[in-house]
Amino acid sequence: MRLGMHMECSVDLKLDEEAAPIIAGAEAVDLQRPLGTSMWPTASGRSIRHTVYSLVGCPPVKAAIYLLVHQAADGSRKILAVRATRSRFASVNLARIRHTGARWGANEVHLFRGARSDEERDTIVADLRRALCVRAPRAPGKQPRRKTGSRPPSAGRGEGAAGGRRSGNS
Repeated sequence: MRLGMHMECSVDLKLDEEAAPIIAGAEAVDLQRPLGTSMWPTASGRSIRHTVYSLVGCPPVKAAIYLLVHQAADGSRKILAVRATRSRFASVNLARIRHTGARWGANEVHLFRGARSDEERDTIVADLRRALCVRAPRAPGKQPRRKTGSRPPSAGRGEGAAGGRRSGNS
């Protein structure tokens, strides 16, 4: 088959109708299928059941609480973040989950969709963070924000009468 892209360029495609799957046999995995469930305790004493997905298999979600988790080869898990989705668009939430998870080394996403409002989601997120001792992490390589109006350490204060400004004649 020959597809004309525009006047100067064309692409030759050979389509094999019986192409072999990339993963075959017992190793074939449906990425959109949940890997299972997990129970996470909250500081208030509740346990919340989350559905576990691989990072690439996580479905688009509108309103959910999610944990980004790294599962090591020995089966141990480290919680990297506890967050709530913020966009009303499921695809935007999915992009944020996958991007953040990939940057922080997550390979699992634990989803909870049972909260009925933004306020309830925020309460549950705070409760889970307290119980699991998880702070809202910063992305790798980002510096903490300075307070508005503060100067960087190199900007001296009190240099001369004009507060560090040079006068016209030095």
